Amino acid sequence: MATKTETPATQAAVSALSDQGISDGYIYLLGRLTVTRQQQLDFQEEFKWNELLHRKPGAVDWPNPNLDVAYSEAWVAVDENSYLLVSVPQITDRYYTVQFLNGWGETLANINARTFPDQPYGDFAVCLKGSNVTVPPGARRVDLPVRYSRVLLRVELGADWEKATALQHQFSFKAVGSPKLPTIPKTQPARCETGPT
Repeated sequence: MATKTETPATQAAVSALSDQGISDGYIYLLGRLTVTRQQQLDFQEEFKWNELLHRKPGAVDWPNPNLDVAYSEAWVAVDENSYLLVSVPQITDRYYTVQFLNGWGETLANINARTFPDQPYGDFAVCLKGSNVTVPPGARRVDLPVRYSRVLLRVELGADWEKATALQHQFSFKAVGSPKLPTIPKTQPARCETGPT
């Protein structure tokens, strides 16, 4: 029997929820909230859209960093009329990757020697999928299915940290055009309310 605040439609919707559906919804929202929180913290720090922030080796303090790589980070915005030009230096016998992640932390694209063996370095035009932008001759087009993404750039430190750091700083990002930038979502810290004891 429906209560005064429930309608038959509400009651049917609630009874249609499965434990798996609730679990999937929780994981989906938790992942999104975690990335949104990171975005807020990043832009409170020194991040700017479409600009790489190079970290010193060992200076990354977010959870589970790989201690054998030098990190650079960015937030990227592209749209129908703009793209990001990523310049990758020539690197041999050393792991590197430029990883693009969506708003849930899932990998959208990687630029590295494994994914682009025929062009492991040079210029890459990171574009919104379906956009009609003109990319420079020789630049490899990389399409993203989203307008905004998080970038983690990693270069293997190896035995020569100075060389790794020099290579890290040779990567560059350049926004071509003026993408519309999103408003950074604001979340409130959780409040714990207690009732009368």
